[in-house]
Amino acid sequence: MSKATDRVARLSWVTRLEKTQPCDGYRYSHMPLYARGNQEVMDRYKCKNRARWKFRSLKRSWAKDGIYCWSHLISCGLRGDMLEDARTDKGLKKVVID
Repeated sequence: MSKATDRVARLSWVTRLEKTQPCDGYRYSHMPLYARGNQEVMDRYKCKNRARWKFRSLKRSWAKDGIYCWSHLISCGLRGDMLEDARTDKGLKKVVID
């Protein structure tokens, strides 16, 4: 495991899973705007990467709980909004790498 993944795995609200699962993220950059209101169309734009990270968000955050691949963990979870960004920065400063 790299130093970055080791640091993230030590955060209390992030869990590294043993087995991979489908990612809960969406490929928003490829999704047309009309798809946002229609779940059937949105499902076509689900992330196809295998996910290894379980994320628990703050209740007042825009970020959502879920199981994410590395890129969605960073973009939708840890850096999902200002509250999560501040919590992540604070948590990563406390984490000590041996």
